[in-house]
Amino acid sequence: MTESSDALTTPQNIAVDSKPSGLLKLLFLRHAWALAVRPDVPDPSQAPDVGETVLPEGVSASELSQEWSQLWDARIKWYSQYGAEQPRSHVPMPQWGNMTPSDEGIDLAAFDHWSWPLREHSGSSRPESAVTESLSEAYASGLRNITVLPVAGEYVQRPTTSGLIVSETIRVDQTRYAALLRAARG
Repeated sequence: MTESSDALTTPQNIAVDSKPSGLLKLLFLRHAWALAVRPDVPDPSQAPDVGETVLPEGVSASELSQEWSQLWDARIKWYSQYGAEQPRSHVPMPQWGNMTPSDEGIDLAAFDHWSWPLREHSGSSRPESAVTESLSEAYASGLRNITVLPVAGEYVQRPTTSGLIVSETIRVDQTRYAALLRAARG
């Protein structure tokens, strides 16, 4: 999967990716395939209409739940390390294993219909301009990538020193976002 991004880069050279389609697709599929929910991964801020998306032939939801969880962790780490860096082709995004061909059974039109408004809404806000001092401190401690997820509630993960995964809910709250960035100093 090739990622395209019109990510923001802050004056501190921290890339902010508010349109992580590789993670959005996993959230969409978890809902569409009724996969076992991990309590640490919130639902999308808007439930998707999955259209005609169906579970791939011959694969059970329980099998896919485990693979989904492993793929989520691998993609979180990938986004944390490489964020909105362009081009991303030098380090491919982790893909499904042998159980599931990449787009089999996925109604891509339904995915696009659901995900584009989320991506456009998230990409239209630029809260980083209000937390520049905190961004500078985080950059000095090694932060280079911020990935924003449009999920319900709060989500924060720091899988690597160079990357931060954060929910849009926290990002738009200037006080909490600044505090989170200051805490990223180490």
